[in-house]
Amino acid sequence: GMVNVNTAPLQVLRSLPGMTDALAQTLIASRPYGDQGGKGRGIGDLLVGSVLGTTEEDKLARFRRLAHLVTVRSQVFQILSLGEALEDGKSSASQRIQAIVQR
Repeated sequence: GMVNVNTAPLQVLRSLPGMTDALAQTLIASRPYGDQGGKGRGIGDLLVGSVLGTTEEDKLARFRRLAHLVTVRSQVFQILSLGEALEDGKSSASQRIQAIVQR
């Protein structure tokens, strides 16, 4: 599926084509995307400011490489749950449950 630039960790963003550590960190620092200023541009928010570069040419080139791979909304969610049984204040058993939910 597509990578949500609002929630993806650095390692996931780093795996996108043409992505550098510096660019991924800038993406993270500039979150959230998708409705900046109430304009509802979606991934077009990546073109605002200097998130993808300082020149229009750089921004558009990076955007063209990324646009089909990224989103600002999630369709799939991962749920991690940990349950513990306590006896005398100490954990006597635990169970982890992982679920993937598609909207």
